[in-house]
Amino acid sequence: MRALLGIVVLATAVLLLPTLRAEESGDAAAPAFPDSWVGHWRGPATLSAPGRPDLTFTMELRVTPLEDGEGYAWLVAFRDHAGADPGHGDQVHSHVLRPVDAAKGHWQVDHRNSIKLDSFFLGNALHTRFDMGQNSLDARYVMQDGAIEFHSTNFRRSALSVTGGKEGAPVVSSYELGAVQSARMIRVEDEE
Repeated sequence: MRALLGIVVLATAVLLLPTLRAEESGDAAAPAFPDSWVGHWRGPATLSAPGRPDLTFTMELRVTPLEDGEGYAWLVAFRDHAGADPGHGDQVHSHVLRPVDAAKGHWQVDHRNSIKLDSFFLGNALHTRFDMGQNSLDARYVMQDGAIEFHSTNFRRSALSVTGGKEGAPVVSSYELGAVQSARMIRVEDEE
């Protein structure tokens, strides 16, 4: 139990540290999400998977307010896949970001195909965790130094090993890494 408590305390400290540092430095509150994210963002991205060569490509994010004021268009695109299989060109995903309880940082990304992913804005990041098939994914968009960084980690859902459960230690499951994706996107002007 003590080990589990240590993990919880560490995880809590990691989540709160950026907020505490901002308060200590006297920085003004972060710009409002998602209004400060409105625009066209683009940058290099990498997809890494164990035992496979990295794939490099361009990732784009376009955030625009909806005309009805009920959310934001949230368009994610993956372009210029180096090493992509023939026939697997650009991927463009047109989603809608809607507030569920914006005061608590609760948003939902509507994929407009019956999939709606609950997402949570905390500090300067939008966090999402979801299961799909045999995979569990953690995704995070972070506004940092004038750029939006994207990080996604994919683990297999079935435990690779289960340990602990003896001598007062909690039972702990660990999981196989499937892939990691990262990108750093900067604001760009739309080409006409």
